[in-house]
Amino acid sequence: RLDHLVITDQSVRMIRYSLPFKERGALLAVADAKKLPFRKQQFDCLVSSLGDPYNEAYFWSEVSRVLKPHGSVLFTVPAHAWAECFRREIGGASCTKAEFELSDGRHVFLPSYIYPEAVQEAIIKKSGMKIIEMRRVTIGDIRDDVLSSKLCISRGLEGEIVTGYWIRNERI
Repeated sequence: RLDHLVITDQSVRMIRYSLPFKERGALLAVADAKKLPFRKQQFDCLVSSLGDPYNEAYFWSEVSRVLKPHGSVLFTVPAHAWAECFRREIGGASCTKAEFELSDGRHVFLPSYIYPEAVQEAIIKKSGMKIIEMRRVTIGDIRDDVLSSKLCISRGLEGEIVTGYWIRNERI
């Protein structure tokens, strides 16, 4: 049973992918990371996978608010080094948008906030939380014969693609 699991997304369409978890007891909620619809100190743990669309101070403030003291956050974001390479044509890693190609060939730009590690750490720390551990996923960590050129594979096997953080809420 998943009675203690809450899954959120700002998109109704995306939250539908989680319907199998609802059948096992999870709560599905359409929610904006800018204003999470949960009470103060409600959660022991929060997980955010590739959270660059909302990786701003307001998100971290909300995380600190809804997380219990000493609660944990597992957060991943595209690696800054990858963004620097992949987004070279649209402003490098300092660009705050990601380009996606839709199935009909159109291109759309969506929010994406990817910071150098020192800046990311400062944002997290300012919200009253502490990074316990940080890990990097590299091109060499992927076990596949065919790799997308979007990974900037010319950077070699040590090229970073995702950065993961284990964070603890230090606010009481």
